[in-house]
Formats: sequence, structure tokens, C-alpha cells
Amino acid sequence: MRLGCATRPYQALTLPHACEHIAAAGFTEVALFYNQTQDGAAIAVTADSTAPQIAAARQACDAAGLLPSLLLAGEWQVAGGQAAALDRYRRLIENTQQLGASMLLDFGCEHADLLPDYIALMQAIEPVARAANITICIKPHGGISTQPLHLIALKQILTSDVFMLSFDPGNLLYYSAGQIQPEDYIDALAPYCANFIIKDYQLTPSGPSVAVTPGEGEVDFLSLIRSLHTHQFNGPLYLELVAGAALPEIDRNVRRSQQRMTSWHKASKTEFTSLYCN
Repeated sequence: MRLGCATRPYQALTLPHACEHIAAAGFTEVALFYNQTQDGAAIAVTADSTAPQIAAARQACDAAGLLPSLLLAGEWQVAGGQAAALDRYRRLIENTQQLGASMLLDFGCEHADLLPDYIALMQAIEPVARAANITICIKPHGGISTQPLHLIALKQILTSDVFMLSFDPGNLLYYSAGQIQPEDYIDALAPYCANFIIKDYQLTPSGPSVAVTPGEGEVDFLSLIRSLHTHQFNGPLYLELVAGAALPEIDRNVRRSQQRMTSWHKASKTEFTSLYCN
């Protein structure tokens, strides 16, 4: 498995500075979420990005020695109609390819009554994504993707291997207020997952939170990664979020998370090898 980190822990920094901190923590891949620009917080590459902007984002990753393998697509926007949505997604795929990423992280759509339109959009964009060798990964993020069974049902409609899932245990817990246990669904979801989001969950005095350093909340990452090995999962693990507000604390927690991810991977791989390869 490969270890990556999203720019989300460093969203208060510019992309070049975020990449420097991610590389210093020992990661080799980066998932591009929001970072600071001269116009405020923004995703580094979108459907509207210019060639120089895409080149600058790629240069920021390259300078830090990071592969920009995942780009945040966000939630489908219905405004403008289906033709406009299709054109926008086509341009996003083209820009993702120019960035050098191989995966888009998609949030699905918020309202169930829009599901037919969302599915039609995905089906229409499938040939474009396939030609560009881009995988569209749908993650649990509320709306139509709130629960594991929703994701499985969606994948049974979008059968093309262009469409995969992103396993996010923190979100499964968060959007269900702790009622959905990721361990109960890892075997059902793993065959469809292209990546694994390392994000924890905790019920705090102020309510549910995913601003938790992985390994310090309720998610049993070792068990989940062990299960992934049994399904021959070989996608990357991406750290998405840690606790902390000040940069030194974020740095410590990102490094701690990288060490834990390495440990979980090694331990689960050793167990898998011992059980199935001897």
C-alpha cells in the first residue's frame, strides 16, 4: 500500500507550503483539497483552472517530491442543468489528467430526488474518464452516499470500473452519529474501494467530530486495514485530518499519523502473509 496525505490538515497554508510539510512527515503522495490562494481558500485544480494554474499545482507537488494522485472533485453542482454539469465534469477530468492525478474524489449529490440526474451524469462522463484513465471515487459524505448500503447500491448501477468507492470510516461514523460501525461493512465495501481515507471519529462534549488524530478516536484502523489485505486491496491510504489548530501541533499529529499508518500497514501485512501465504 502507498501512503499519502491530503492537504486538508494544512488548508491554512498555500499549496507549496502544504506540500513541504506533507513531504517532511514522510508521505510520498498527496491528495489536493483546499489551500490558501490570493483569492482565499480554494481547491488547487478545478474545472475552471487555466493551464498555468495546473502547471503551478503540479510544480508545487514535484518540488516537494510528492505524487499528486488524488484530486477533490467535491459535490456535483446541479445549477445550470445537465449539459452544463457534463461540460464542467469533462473539463475537470481533462485538468485532472494534466495535473498527473489518477483519481477524483466525488461526494455524490446531496438530495435523493437528484439521484437519477447524478447517475445520468456519471454514465455520460464514463467514456471521458476512461479515455483519460481517471477513476472517479465516491465517498460517504451525506446525501445519497450517507450509508454503506447506499454506496453499494450506487456501485451496482455504475458497474464500470471507472467508478469506485472511497472507504472513509470517520465519515461513516460521523454521518450516522456513531451508529454505523465501519468494521461491519468493510468486507462488503472493500472490493469496490480504490482508496482508504484515514480519518477518525469521536463523540465530544460539543458533538460528533472527525477533527481527531487517527488512532485516538473510535476507529479500529488495524482491523480495517487487515480486512483490506484479505481482499487484495492495493490502493493508497490517505490521511485526511488530524487534531490541532496551531501549525506545530498539526505537524506533530501528521507525523504521528504517518508513523501509525506505517505501523498498521506493516502489522496487517505481516498477519496476512502469515495466515494466507505459508
